Amino acid sequence: MAFLKDRIAWFERQIFGQKTERFVPDSSLQTQLPLDCGAPSEQQPTSKTITCNRKRPQANKTPHGRDELPAHLPRERVALPADFDTTGMVKVGGA
Repeated sequence: MAFLKDRIAWFERQIFGQKTERFVPDSSLQTQLPLDCGAPSEQQPTSKTITCNRKRPQANKTPHGRDELPAHLPRERVALPADFDTTGMVKVGGA
């Protein structure tokens, strides 16, 4: 029974207890910035021009991951006729 009371007390501390993640500002660590609102300084601002040359990666010839077929392999084009009536249809793509 004491175990259950301890467990309930622990849950209550987790839900309703003091949180340690609160922000407490410490003004001693704050630095001061010199803000001179007087006359503009006599020093002329300097400017630099920076240039950069980038090399773009070369595009792969075969983005699909397959190599070209070697030239010594024979190639033949085979046209397969349709086994149904194709009148009124339009050929799309291909040579």
